[in-house]
Amino acid sequence: MKNNGLRIVNDFDYIILDRIMEDNQNIIDSGMCWNENYITLDDIRSGIANRIEEQTEQYKPHYYKHETFKSDEWHIGRVIYFVNNPDMITPIDITADIYSNRYKCIQKTNVSIDDGHHRLIAHLILGNKIIKAYYSGRCDLLDYLTGQTDKKPIEWV
Repeated sequence: MKNNGLRIVNDFDYIILDRIMEDNQNIIDSGMCWNENYITLDDIRSGIANRIEEQTEQYKPHYYKHETFKSDEWHIGRVIYFVNNPDMITPIDITADIYSNRYKCIQKTNVSIDDGHHRLIAHLILGNKIIKAYYSGRCDLLDYLTGQTDKKPIEWV
């Protein structure tokens, strides 16, 4: 649903993975940090080679009531589960960032990953080019992310 240039989520979109990663290159360069350590794509590949056990339990961050930290090996196993079961990868949640204060509102053109980091990394390991994602934010940025245009929009102030 489009509303004054912004999109309200009601269904998933097919998004070009490379265009999400333009704003999230740190995941490829440094890895993903769930605890205090970064887990790299090479760590995941090593975990696959070393047959780390798949983790089927859905991840809930430690700030949920009664949740405890998961080990790095658990996080690797969670990604491995999605790599081995790509049909279980559900759409990730992404948002176009909006910053505001009492003087101005800046609608950025960068994309944040709100939910689905294990699934996103599985897509990277699998080499997928197009992924399913729930997107909320600017419509012109959605057009870029879906490949309807190759011109990335500029920030709105």
